[in-house]
Amino acid sequence: GLYEGSITLSDRIKDDAKTAVTELKNVGITKTVMLTGDRKAPAEQIKDATGLSEVYCELLPQDKVAVLEKDSFLLCTKIKRILLRKSE
Repeated sequence: GLYEGSITLSDRIKDDAKTAVTELKNVGITKTVMLTGDRKAPAEQIKDATGLSEVYCELLPQDKVAVLEKDSFLLCTKIKRILLRKSE
């Protein structure tokens, strides 16, 4: 066969995704991370389009859990500081 071309499919980024990331940064959450099973190129496109600070790609479900377990203490500490600041 003769190569005729290709079709590329991709997920559509929600219209309010960039706004949501910006609002998180405005309240002091500066580390915004996406964990995905997607390949690197589409994951990086989403990161760039939304303003996320990091992306972990090509992950299996157990890999996502491992990343969350590693960073969960830092996340909980940051949320507590933000909540305390908001209540003052």
